[in-house]
Amino acid sequence: MFIKNIVIGHSLASIMYAFYNQYHFIANCTFRPFFFDDPEKQSFLGMKGKREIFDEIQNILSFVGANLTEKETKRIRVSDNSLKLFGNDLLASYTFEKCYICDNANITFENPVKIAKPKTFLVIDDFKLSRLGTKKENLSPINTLDKLVFKACFYNSGRVDGAKRVTDAITLSRLEEKDLHDFNYSDTMAMFKLRSCLADAGYAGVYEKAPQPNSKPKLRRVTVEHVERILFEEDNNEYFDSDRIKFINPSVEEFYSGYTTCK
Repeated sequence: MFIKNIVIGHSLASIMYAFYNQYHFIANCTFRPFFFDDPEKQSFLGMKGKREIFDEIQNILSFVGANLTEKETKRIRVSDNSLKLFGNDLLASYTFEKCYICDNANITFENPVKIAKPKTFLVIDDFKLSRLGTKKENLSPINTLDKLVFKACFYNSGRVDGAKRVTDAITLSRLEEKDLHDFNYSDTMAMFKLRSCLADAGYAGVYEKAPQPNSKPKLRRVTVEHVERILFEEDNNEYFDSDRIKFINPSVEEFYSGYTTCK
């Protein structure tokens, strides 16, 4: 099947680029944008959440036949004017006139490297929280300047029946390959870092009632239990464009300001 223009990416800017230019779109990472990503400063289609906006635009593109995303896709291969989507087997195959790559994740191509940069890993650790000491439905994200747990986000996963409070946390770290085998950057250390960040923010735990009138209440510290670690490899190299394959870096702000064609 021939497609004139195809955009590949997983960011909100990538799908907005396809939407405004009336191009076909392929998402190369179905997890992204993440549900916990910071909301947009401006609303789009009445929404501010990156994931919500992304999903709504994807629905619109699907309605007009411009969304070529396959949920089972594990790898995309782009060569000359040909594009193939692979899961366990070949899922779809296209030829194109132009292919615009916004995000390199899960894509192989033949374009030479212009500037080589070490690859990094976006590391997501998921945690269960209990005895947080608050019944708030929302907690503001915590940001640090460290590569281990540079950000912590809080949410309600629904695992506690009837609970409307925050029950879980996700931490984000950006690590080098050598760090993945270093205990100092392990999920255990991420757990300790999260507990420290919570304590610094005033969420150290809950106090039990004093057993006797003259005794002090006992602090039961917040419980942090690691659930899962997920790695997203990041290709930081810069590549040369070819006649048919272009590497672009659109920004959401360009679309809000009315500059919608970054061709």
